[in-house]
Amino acid sequence: MLIGVFVLGILVFIHELGHFLAAKLCKIPVITFSIGFGKKILYKKVGETTYQIAAIPFGGYCALEGENPKENDRIPENSFERHPIWQRALVAFAGPFFNIITAYLFLVLMFMNGVPYAPYLDTNAVGFVAQESPAYGKIERGDKIISVNGKKVSNWQEIQERFSDLSKEHTVALKRGNDTLSVSLNISLPDPKSLESKGSGIYPPIPAVVGAVEQSSVAKAAGLLAGDSVISINNAEIYCWQMVSETIGKYNDSLGEISITVARGGEIIDIPVVPRYSGEHKRYLIGIVMANPNVSIKRYTFAKSLKLAYKDCLKYSVLIFDTLKKLLTLVVSPQYLSGPVGIMQMSGAAAKSGLSSLLQLLALIGINLGILNLMPLVITDGGVLSLLLAEAIMRKPISLKIREKLTVVFTTAFLCLAVFVTFADIMRFDAIEKLLK
Repeated sequence: MLIGVFVLGILVFIHELGHFLAAKLCKIPVITFSIGFGKKILYKKVGETTYQIAAIPFGGYCALEGENPKENDRIPENSFERHPIWQRALVAFAGPFFNIITAYLFLVLMFMNGVPYAPYLDTNAVGFVAQESPAYGKIERGDKIISVNGKKVSNWQEIQERFSDLSKEHTVALKRGNDTLSVSLNISLPDPKSLESKGSGIYPPIPAVVGAVEQSSVAKAAGLLAGDSVISINNAEIYCWQMVSETIGKYNDSLGEISITVARGGEIIDIPVVPRYSGEHKRYLIGIVMANPNVSIKRYTFAKSLKLAYKDCLKYSVLIFDTLKKLLTLVVSPQYLSGPVGIMQMSGAAAKSGLSSLLQLLALIGINLGILNLMPLVITDGGVLSLLLAEAIMRKPISLKIREKLTVVFTTAFLCLAVFVTFADIMRFDAIEKLLK
């Protein structure tokens, strides 16, 4: 949780710093620069500005002279309201802009620091299709997926990203031999509380390598060793680990002894095994565990990192608008939204996973914060920009009475949404914890 508070604090600081620097540049008096809301814990006044850290860490603000005047208030000559429209727009825009530009820099640092690279994912070929899945009978092992929902894919990272966009139906274009096919998959959305999902049922070709052999297992007695690569079972070629698991799981007593062919140190060895039924797992097992696929850390040059970070910024931005569209059209339930509690939980897990994971999360939340703050919702920076645009068109400010009423409406709606997403985060706290592990 402490790491989560720190992450939120960084992003809020960046956002408010944008407003602060723009206001100082335009010589608009800054009364308070605060990280957090509520009672101030630490503070120091320098010139006209009080810099403070407040008790409630969920947010912050940069209070400007005369920024939110009330009806009949005397507006000071050098206040926010008295400055030209372009200067007020600059101050409003600077907060979200700082979030977006620093998110880009976080991604540049992430790629330079290094990101996990799994060679087995560097393909668009299907390694396995699970039975009783949406893809079974439509997609086959060896098919090459070329696009999902009209968006081209070249590797499994891109495929998994396309399938995780909370769409109920996915159109998949694939190559099968010399033929190009198009199939439609109806994939059930994750349960909003447990976050459990059956998924598409298609998997990458995870190498069929034995990672460990359990003591007192039939595999141990038969002579299987960690590091063995499974080539075939009963002369049926094995292409990935999932095929090993499913083939052994479908065993029945009438088959008797099965032959597992493995590659070991340049040798090809046939090992006879009789699977044993497990009452606990309710299936046949032999007592082997998959080896963790080979994953290395890939670092990029500064120039390459600039390009990759730009692509990721675009990808995350498109994802935000796509999600908003699905929420507004009720394709996706608001129960999937996450607030400060969920963010803090994910921040802690990202920090444990390493610097690159934390930088990626900072970037993702920063882009979300920047883009959502540009939405024209009155209480957001985008709302301020919208009112300034209306003022420029009408050549006079929107009346304070109208602005006050709009602020009350949108503030109430925002607080209701905040309570809703916080409650949703708390309800699935354990589910998020399991997922992150």
